[in-house]
Amino acid sequence: MNRNIFFLLIFALIVRLYFVFIYPQSPVITDAKRYDVLGWNLASGNGFVNETGKAELGRGPGYPFFLAVVYRIFGHSYHYARFSQVLFSMFTLLLIFLLAKDTFGKNTAFLSLIIASFYPPFLSYNGILYAETLFTFFIALSSYLLFLGNRQKKWWIYILLGVVSGCAVLVRSEFILLFLCFFALTIIYSRENLKKFIYVALIAALVIAPWTIRNYKVSGRFVLVSSLFGSMLWISSYEGEWLEWHNDDPYYAGLIKGLDEVEKDKILWAEGIKNIKENPSRYLKSCFKYLGRFWIGGHSNTFYGLRDSLPNYFFAKAYGKVIIKVMFLIFNTALIILGGCGIMTAIRTLRDKKGELMFLISPIFIMMMMHTLLFGTARYQVPIMPLMIIFAAFGLFSLQQVRMELRKNEN
Repeated sequence: MNRNIFFLLIFALIVRLYFVFIYPQSPVITDAKRYDVLGWNLASGNGFVNETGKAELGRGPGYPFFLAVVYRIFGHSYHYARFSQVLFSMFTLLLIFLLAKDTFGKNTAFLSLIIASFYPPFLSYNGILYAETLFTFFIALSSYLLFLGNRQKKWWIYILLGVVSGCAVLVRSEFILLFLCFFALTIIYSRENLKKFIYVALIAALVIAPWTIRNYKVSGRFVLVSSLFGSMLWISSYEGEWLEWHNDDPYYAGLIKGLDEVEKDKILWAEGIKNIKENPSRYLKSCFKYLGRFWIGGHSNTFYGLRDSLPNYFFAKAYGKVIIKVMFLIFNTALIILGGCGIMTAIRTLRDKKGELMFLISPIFIMMMMHTLLFGTARYQVPIMPLMIIFAAFGLFSLQQVRMELRKNEN
């Protein structure tokens, strides 16, 4: 088994290196370009400023600081940034194996590792300058450390968990909601570790605090990490049902004209609340749409040459690309369904591990709810897919056991 794991990891690394260095990559635009500008300005000593030279408050500093370290060492190189993401992707694979092995055993762990090694988004996002690869790593690491801490009850694990949690918040501030959920679950299922988890919270706060102080100094207002929740609420509640930002839209441009990032977020939050009050049924309908968009997607648009939509390729008679995109969609949907089956089976059959299971299920639930209420696309499912893959592998073995039992009964 150990030899098989070693060769599988080597092959997974080769595939990732091929993808980032040989396979064509999409141009660095939109969100990727904004992250790139922030990272390069940091590396150049210009501070955390955007393309206009203004202090950035709309994005967390975690991923730009990661890019800044790479750029500082290797220069403004996308190749090295992508290679660094490959390394984090490989660490994530190890965490998936360890978490699955300690929860469900070696067989589930090995199958989880096989799936994760060649799961398309875990390949494609290594080549895109988005925070997904780094945030996926932090969710997997925090989940494993929490699992390990609850079992071994060692202080060093909780200290490391505090540091990791703080870093995760700096990458994506939505991790705060997940952290609060972990805290509540500790009270319910692991009360004896509550004191240690309070120290985890204090350590995480110490990691975050310097950035909060920085935000206050540059804006004169309290901004914990970034000011994006108002923007996300507004786009989720707006009658236009945008799937992306249209900065040249007259109505939107009029709302934010002359405002800085904090004022913009504040007014968009107020407008979002107003939209919901005026038409709650429309917002509820949008939430169901975002729930579907969160779960249903093949991620084929993250690969170069497949960025256009399925209908556009169909009408252009590019049937080869249509088949590829459909295959990606079927595979990802099947994996999510299997993950759901695995979750239900685990809850039903592993009652003695209910607390541990809740800690693994909670990131899936929190991220799903977050991006149902505040704008959801398939991109935001990626960070929780390590956990879904583990449950999918467990679900597959459970289905196999059911088939064997049925055959046994028939004989």
